Amino acid sequence: MNHALIIQSDTVLLRQPIDRDVDDYLQVETHPELVRMYGGTPSDIQPKTRERTLKFVEAIRKNKLEWCVEYNGRFVGQARLVINEHDNRARYAISLFDPSVKLFI
Repeated sequence: MNHALIIQSDTVLLRQPIDRDVDDYLQVETHPELVRMYGGTPSDIQPKTRERTLKFVEAIRKNKLEWCVEYNGRFVGQARLVINEHDNRARYAISLFDPSVKLFI
C-alpha cells in the first residue's frame, strides 16, 4: 500500500496515482532515446496497451514510497525512494516518460 505523502512545488506535484493517469500515460509515445537512457533496448519496445498501463499504475500504487510526477496537470513520470534495509541507505530515482517536459527542480 502506498503511504507516500504529497510533495508539491510551484510547478510539480508528487502524488499517489489517480484514475486519469492511465489515459495520460497512453497519450505519450514511447521514445527510443528515453528507453535507452533508462537501460532498456529500443528494439524491444512494445505498443502501449490499457492492460499493461493499468498494471504500471497499480505497481506505483502498491509501492509505499513511490509517487506519480504531475506537471501542468498531467502525469509525466514517476519518482521513488528505495531503502536498503541492510545498510540503511536510500536511493531516490525519477523517471520521466514524456520528453516534452523540461523540469528544473
